[in-house]
Amino acid sequence: MYSASMGTRNIPQILGHGLAMDFHTSVGHDRIIRRCRELSVVLRDELNGNPSLELLSPSEGELSSAMVSCRIRGPNRSQVVRQLATAHSIIVKDLPPTYSAGDGMSREDYNAIRLSTHIFNNEEQIARAADILQSLLGK
Repeated sequence: MYSASMGTRNIPQILGHGLAMDFHTSVGHDRIIRRCRELSVVLRDELNGNPSLELLSPSEGELSSAMVSCRIRGPNRSQVVRQLATAHSIIVKDLPPTYSAGDGMSREDYNAIRLSTHIFNNEEQIARAADILQSLLGK
């Protein structure tokens, strides 16, 4: 007879997921979204005007989110991601090139990164990340 699963279940992960969902429910979905958007506005304000960055994410109300994507004018995004992680313990997403089917799958590389705000972040952390990113880029 064969079992549908193999190995040992990851009980801590299962319990941790349940506790995370309980926390999310206790705070409230709408409050979490509102707070993450507030922090992304702080981040956008900190980064806006830097000539080494172009903000790609929409800032308008319902189009905005906790994710702020930026084109880097200068060093390769992978170098910036690596420096932020190794030297400063700041984790950002390296955004790969995108493809457009409109004209036969053309490739566009924005040399971009994505920073995400979360319910567990605060304004000081956002300002620190923005300051370090800008110092890496020369502002």
